[in-house]
Amino acid sequence: MVRVHIGSSKGKKTLFETNSLTRHAAVLGTTGSGKTVLGKVLLEEVLARHIPVIAIDPKGDLGGLGLASNNFDFRPFGGTGLVKAERLVRKYHEAHESVNKDTISRLKKVKTEVYTPKSSVGTPVSLIPDLSAPPNFKKLASEDMNIIADFVEPVSESIVQLAGITGAKKEKAQSLISSILVYHWNNQKNISFQELIENIIFPPFDTIGSLAIEDFLKEKDRKGIAASVNLILSSPSKQAWKQGEILDMRKFLQPDTLSVFDLRFAASDKQFVVEQILLEIYRYLIRKGGTEKLKYVLYIDELAGLMPPPPANPPSKRLLELLIRQARAFGLGIIVATQSPGDVDYRIFGNLGTRFIGRLRTDRELEKVASAMDMSPSKLKLDVAKLGTGEFVYNDAVRNQNKIIKARWVYTYHEGPLSQQEIKWINNPGMQPKVSGSVKASKGTGAYQARKTSGRRMSATKLVESLGPVRKSKHKKQSLLPKVDQNIKDLITQLKKHGDKTQMKLVVSKTDEYVPHLRVMIEARQINGIEIPLQGPWVFDLTTRLIPLGNYLKGQTLRTFFATDIKMVKHKTSIKRTIDYCIREAKDNLRTVYYQSKIMKFRSTDRDIVENKNHDFMSKAIVPRLRQIENKRHKKVGLLENKVKSNKKMISRYTSRINSDKAKRMVKRFIKGKKLISSTKEMQLGKKRAEALRRENKRLYIQVKRINKEFALQKKKLKDKTFEKAHALVEKKTYRPTRNDLSVTATLILVPKRRVEI
Repeated sequence: MVRVHIGSSKGKKTLFETNSLTRHAAVLGTTGSGKTVLGKVLLEEVLARHIPVIAIDPKGDLGGLGLASNNFDFRPFGGTGLVKAERLVRKYHEAHESVNKDTISRLKKVKTEVYTPKSSVGTPVSLIPDLSAPPNFKKLASEDMNIIADFVEPVSESIVQLAGITGAKKEKAQSLISSILVYHWNNQKNISFQELIENIIFPPFDTIGSLAIEDFLKEKDRKGIAASVNLILSSPSKQAWKQGEILDMRKFLQPDTLSVFDLRFAASDKQFVVEQILLEIYRYLIRKGGTEKLKYVLYIDELAGLMPPPPANPPSKRLLELLIRQARAFGLGIIVATQSPGDVDYRIFGNLGTRFIGRLRTDRELEKVASAMDMSPSKLKLDVAKLGTGEFVYNDAVRNQNKIIKARWVYTYHEGPLSQQEIKWINNPGMQPKVSGSVKASKGTGAYQARKTSGRRMSATKLVESLGPVRKSKHKKQSLLPKVDQNIKDLITQLKKHGDKTQMKLVVSKTDEYVPHLRVMIEARQINGIEIPLQGPWVFDLTTRLIPLGNYLKGQTLRTFFATDIKMVKHKTSIKRTIDYCIREAKDNLRTVYYQSKIMKFRSTDRDIVENKNHDFMSKAIVPRLRQIENKRHKKVGLLENKVKSNKKMISRYTSRINSDKAKRMVKRFIKGKKLISSTKEMQLGKKRAEALRRENKRLYIQVKRINKEFALQKKKLKDKTFEKAHALVEKKTYRPTRNDLSVTATLILVPKRRVEI
């Protein structure tokens, strides 16, 4: 069992079991949430354990995983200048609490190749479908009938797509090609494209399903399909798919190998590229056999479009579902990432063992993700609302555990999409231009490293408390304090006056002069049934104009200890103005339209939810009235049904008596030879009475139907009226928080003067 460091939680390292990836994982988060960084961290730890990775990269930045450096000098990538290189080195050192040099040395040994389908920018690959028979296909298909649907159909669909067959013939062409493949693969026979074309015209079987070949598809139509398939081999426009290396998984899945498929150059054919990669991965796995340990990893950086919600069911979706179901038995771990869960079939998330959930665009997405993952939507919303950049809700579905983690920073190059020149440098390191000079990182610059000090120590929190308006034993507390600049005292006094909660944080560095920054978070009074998120953070440099800077300091600050004399640059911005600005912004952001039930204490931002609650409540209230209507109907219908039963008994008696008289008269006619009329007056009277009773029963049946209809209409009217009332008894309201509804948390952040970069 290998446990690797992927981040931290509550100040402690978060360790992740790499073998749990055989149950697969998902990383969800909007742009800027740190989703790609966390995905890269997982891949770094996997690659450092000699596990090969195939990465499907729609944006072009995963190739940076192949660039590792002991001192984080990645030149010539990103430029050859020393200034930018030093800034990047400083950024990496500041972001890392500690550096695992052993992991970096292992990453340097990884052989990286960037493949560019339909382009020669990187290494081109041939994506013409392989029609050779998968090992033990007949046995696999007999054990799992889904194999044919999930494996054969995507191959035939890819051929039809490449051939450009559309319209009414498309489905029949696909069915015919699938049948040809199954026929040959069941006999463990490989088939070439030339043979496939011949078999389309002259199939090796007589029927498809229960229809003869000629009835299913005329020879003329089959020749047209064969001509279209032949274009794959002959058309110049299809040549781009034939050029380059074949998809050889034996090469891609060797230890210490990273194979990145950069899809930026495949344009609208990205889905087709992914289909071929997934097909070849599955072929390779069924040849290799099973294993319990993690042996390979497949990473898909943007799942949207490859696994769309129902009813869409493209080959890429079926193949990915097939791999997710069966890959664990072969030691393949699958990691998928997306910034748009709304464009993905949510059911996939329920089949993944590990989920990392960052900030998402809408509450609707959060609710659907939570539902698919069998999590509490309200709890997940609350957790996600607290997340900053690089923070995720880490959900282990196997152990049913949740915690919030901060992903560590990457060890490899991460500066956005690679240029075409940089892709060539990765594939051919000898082409990289030489760089001059050496980049040195100053020691102890890590923003996450608490500085070792000697002598007195005072926590920032204690300092804030010590400067409160009421201080007992003031002289004792002053004896514990370092020499603090009067500007800090003035600022804290103002913060306590205008904020509800006050704290101070310090960015540790070898300096004694700091620039004051103010971070403001606002929490609103909660309303039952309405989710009211935290507002902020707003961050301001108090020495400049009143301009919010975003939360760029969140990853740089730490509540820590200091023991030094502190001086602070004089602030220029009014604390009152700054906090008033944040309050105005929070009020605007929090202004929410919601709906409240007039008959019960329930409210929601979704009118339909309130109406449904009202309807459920009122439906229970009308149950006695519905029972009363049903009892009346039952009473009236019961009387009529009893009359029908009584009539049926009388009809039965008349019929029996008539039949008995007929039998007696027949006996007399044959035995005694008497001439008797066929029907007596009593028999005729009995027939008339029986017929009259039958007519009466018909009238009674009609009456029963009419009564049932009348009472059903009464019930419907009552239910419709209830439904209308449920809609009418919803009140629209607007939440407009006042200052008393808001709690302001003001944090004074002291940033070393020489290191402020905006």
